[in-house]
Order: sequence, then C-alpha cells, then structure tokens
Amino acid sequence: MMRQHLSVSALACVAFSVAAKGDEHIVSGDQGAVSIRWTYGGQRSMVTGEEAKAGIDGPWRVHVRVKNGDLVLFTDSTVVFENGLDEQNKVWEVSEFLNGTKGKVGPLTDLLHKSFYLNPGKAMVTAEPPLGAGQPMFLIRVKNLKAGQPVLFASGKVSHVPKAHGNKHFMFGALVLDPESK
Repeated sequence: MMRQHLSVSALACVAFSVAAKGDEHIVSGDQGAVSIRWTYGGQRSMVTGEEAKAGIDGPWRVHVRVKNGDLVLFTDSTVVFENGLDEQNKVWEVSEFLNGTKGKVGPLTDLLHKSFYLNPGKAMVTAEPPLGAGQPMFLIRVKNLKAGQPVLFASGKVSHVPKAHGNKHFMFGALVLDPESK
C-alpha cells in the first residue's frame, strides 16, 4: 500500500511539473473500512449518509475548490463527468502528462450507469488505462468554470452500485469555483 501511494505521489509530481499557472489538486479513491470514497484534502464523499442524486450538488459530494487554470488529477477510479459533453474543452480539458500521454474520455455506454442519470447522453467516462499501467489516472485542466455551475463527477466503478449490495457510500464529487478566485 505504501509503495502504491509513493508511486502515485511521484507520478503526480511529474504530471504537475508541467503546470506553469494554477494550483494542483489530487482527488483519490480511498479504501475505507466500509467502502471506497473520493478523498480530497481530508474531506470524503458521502459523509452525511444522505442518498446521493445524480446531477444535483449536495453534501454527499466531496467539493474540490479550484480556480481556472488549475490541474486536477483523479486516481484509483475511472471518472464519470455527469455533464461532460457540454463541459469538455469548454469548462475543462484533458491535460497531458510529462511523458506526452493523455487520458481518454468517451460516452457513457453501460446501460446500468446510463439509467442512473437524468441526461445520460451528456455523461462521459474516462477509459481504463492499459493493463499493467498501474492505477487509473486522469488529468484535467480547469478552463472556464463559473460560480454556481460546478463540474459534477462520479466514480465509473463504484457510484452506480445499488445500496442493496451493501454499498452505503457512493463516490460523488464536484469541482467548484473557489470563491476567492476572479
């Protein structure tokens, strides 16, 4: 586990060294005693026990306060951007790692996942990395985020598991504009 954490930290440093402007943020999947949750800055997703609702921001989402120009690295899970079709290359863009590679994002095709969203045609999911590539990682740069219009995201692996299966903590998050940014 420690070795895995060190490799993620090293890769994050390499990925972020390309950033001339903006801050860097790491949103990771945390394997807790009960379930996996998004973690960011000591905050975890789904801490209230309320049932998460796709397409709606709420206290069950981990909030990542960002400024335009910031980089956000997602680790340990594929990511569903709930309004990705409307946001990609407008509000955020896929960013390149130092080695020149980029994560891939495409339409949501899983029927169970699609049934969860009010507008499944807008949802986009990141691709799994090639086998042997380590943990899933996806890097974006925030371009034109506006106050009151968060980028809503979920886990492509965990968020859609029915509660009947014992998963009480779904992985939902939101990128929100830092109120101190201009």
